[in-house]
Amino acid sequence: MNLHPHRIAVGLLAAVLTLCAIGGTAFADGAHLANQRLDGASRLDPPAGLALEQVSLARSSSARQGMFRNPLKWSPDSASAEWTAVSTSNPEAPNGSINGVACTSSTNCEAIGSSQNGGDQPVLLAQVWNGASWTTQSVPRPAGSVSAELIDIAYVNADDCVAVGDYGTSNGNLSPLSEVWDGAKWTRVFAPAPSGNTGATLTGVSCLGTVCEAVGYYYDDEDNQLALAEALIGGSWRIQKTPDPTKTNGAQLNSVSCSAGGCEAVGYYGTGSEGFDDSSFAEVWNGAVWSSQKVPEPSDSSAQDTELQSVSCVSGLACEAVGSYANKTGFAVALAEVWNGLAWKVQTAANPADSTGLSLQVVSCVATDACAAVGSDDYGRGEDAAGVAEIWNGADWAAQSTADPGRSADVSLGAVSCVASGFCEAGGAYVNSSGDQKVLAEDASGGRWLAQPAPNGQSGNYGSQLAGVSCAKISACEAVGSYQANNATDESKAWAEQFSGGRWKLQFVPGPRGYSNSQLKAVSCTSASRCEAVGVYVDSAENDLTIAELWNGRSWTLQRSANASGDPDSLLAGVSCTSRNNCEAVGARGGASTLVLAEHWNGHKWDVQGTPKTKGIGGGLRAVSCASAKHCEAVGEYLHSASSEVPLAEAWNGHKWALQPVPEPKGAHNTLLNGISCISSNNCEAVGTYVHGEGERPLAELWNGHKWAVQSTINPGSPGDISLLAAVSCTAKNACEAVGYHVSFITFDQYTLVEVWNGHSWRRQSAATPGGYTASPAAVSCASKRLCRLVGDYQAPSAALEQSFASEPLIETYRG
Repeated sequence: MNLHPHRIAVGLLAAVLTLCAIGGTAFADGAHLANQRLDGASRLDPPAGLALEQVSLARSSSARQGMFRNPLKWSPDSASAEWTAVSTSNPEAPNGSINGVACTSSTNCEAIGSSQNGGDQPVLLAQVWNGASWTTQSVPRPAGSVSAELIDIAYVNADDCVAVGDYGTSNGNLSPLSEVWDGAKWTRVFAPAPSGNTGATLTGVSCLGTVCEAVGYYYDDEDNQLALAEALIGGSWRIQKTPDPTKTNGAQLNSVSCSAGGCEAVGYYGTGSEGFDDSSFAEVWNGAVWSSQKVPEPSDSSAQDTELQSVSCVSGLACEAVGSYANKTGFAVALAEVWNGLAWKVQTAANPADSTGLSLQVVSCVATDACAAVGSDDYGRGEDAAGVAEIWNGADWAAQSTADPGRSADVSLGAVSCVASGFCEAGGAYVNSSGDQKVLAEDASGGRWLAQPAPNGQSGNYGSQLAGVSCAKISACEAVGSYQANNATDESKAWAEQFSGGRWKLQFVPGPRGYSNSQLKAVSCTSASRCEAVGVYVDSAENDLTIAELWNGRSWTLQRSANASGDPDSLLAGVSCTSRNNCEAVGARGGASTLVLAEHWNGHKWDVQGTPKTKGIGGGLRAVSCASAKHCEAVGEYLHSASSEVPLAEAWNGHKWALQPVPEPKGAHNTLLNGISCISSNNCEAVGTYVHGEGERPLAELWNGHKWAVQSTINPGSPGDISLLAAVSCTAKNACEAVGYHVSFITFDQYTLVEVWNGHSWRRQSAATPGGYTASPAAVSCASKRLCRLVGDYQAPSAALEQSFASEPLIETYRG
């Protein structure tokens, strides 16, 4: 049972792992505004594993030209430093990621993260560096956990270190996680969560002597996201009270750094009506209490998405913090701020003139005039991302050239930790010319950055598609879909991709027991750490059943979805959430005939809702959009007769679903609605297609709170061509983006079709299509009027299929 007339595009972009810094640095999202379309990626699981870079902060007092000079100061010519590839041997971390690294010397580092390690569930990952090679260590996972991840790490002394993160349970909630390394083995130390919480995570840790501070965030029983701080004293973690910013729509601390003068923590909080806009904030620990600090905005900031991701302090009077912000043109640029003991002050970070999506992810300082920060720039080399490194010499931030592993694309650096001996360990990844993700390691000798090849797990697929996308903000999106896992049996499996830190990263999606096929068809996010995805799977009895998955900020968890009683088949095709505790999902159910299906999520379970009976002989809903918990609109089509489809719309008022009459264009038949977006109870846009004469034309209709009305759209090509709009996303009454495709009746070429609504009329918008191939956009999500992300798939030759055509994932970004 498949509702879509076009192929539901659900797929993978080869992800670049964004790795988190340690030693005064921590994990965070990052903000990038960038085109993300990977032409030629045909693998399901991009190799993940260890991604590390090293740099030696040379102490030589000789006059040679290098990156650094004595004593631990970067010279003005450091921006011209050369990166060169070298070979090392590193252990493999299949389908995993290194999130953090901490070093006490150039021959002693610990790296942590997570890995699937050949299994279905993520496991904890730890590796140790001895100056020549990396060795994997065993880390215990909490009993009963369905997922686990270590995010940050800090040394207590030369032998012992503490790592923090979170783990997921079967109810979909996250709990704080702490692991301690004693020089011989890893041991879990219980980390408490605030009373009444519905989820908590630790994202940063820093130790001074035997005392450690960890920060993160949690959700209270009213679904408010609040900052979290805990102290490890005498072997036990204790929760500390933190002063959250006022009038916030969600706060989180990303990083903490402790020195003899106290601890500094940085993060960001939501400021817009829906929490889509972010502002940075900082807090200081004086040994007794946490206090708020004022953090200034850059002068050219648009007051949107200003996010501090990492902080590193050498004393209570000297700290550096880095991140990104959206400037007044709407592009993400690097952010750097300095703490002088009295106030935070914005610094001028190095932003290339052609950069439109740059973010600094982590920073590490060994002196007031010696800091290194790394990140990525989505426009550093055309459409491909480039790794970014910047250094602070006490006076200026200067950009450095980073190493290209050779015929690579989408290079990203995301972790760095420096020690007083003049050694830094950093991390990143890249995508090679075949579209495969490869982890990247680099080290430096004599003041040069040197790239190390690191091992990668290998895995492939036989075609992939993306079907749904949802952006909670411009720097945080989730895309879902499916891939063909077995070419002989056509077996498909659900998967998901996350855009954060400027990169698309593969996520593991668990499947039901005994299933043979699964597809995720839609996703809806209320925040970067809360998304619902729905779709369909086939059980052992060959019945189609609904599937629902919850994203809690760290992992996807399978939920117990509902199925219509008495019907052998059910599927969910659309979902829309207004909060963590309120989602509506729609689709179809039935056996011999197809009927409408609607379900509601109340924060604890999914329930089937009653829906009115449609006219004709069957129908289904393809998409839903909720402006509030008491107003949702859903669209699709029903069969008026055996050969005639009629558009269908239903409205939810908080208590029941009701049918709405939907007009058709003059002369139309076989009309259906594929997508809908509502910004209020009296303003919704729906899009689809209808047959007119020998061809198909794009369809758009407007709901004004009382009735639906057909709008005039742009129909490209000749009368026999096929033009279809698959999805729409609106941010205002005069700002909607609709996506689909157009097929030429003469040449059979298929390309991306995008139309934009300005409040008065629809007009064509140019869109990218991979050269020479067919494109099928399936979904679109706009985080603002100036930024939208389109997902789908396109057809490209695949050698694995003996030159037949396999689908490839497609993602495009629009910037107004």
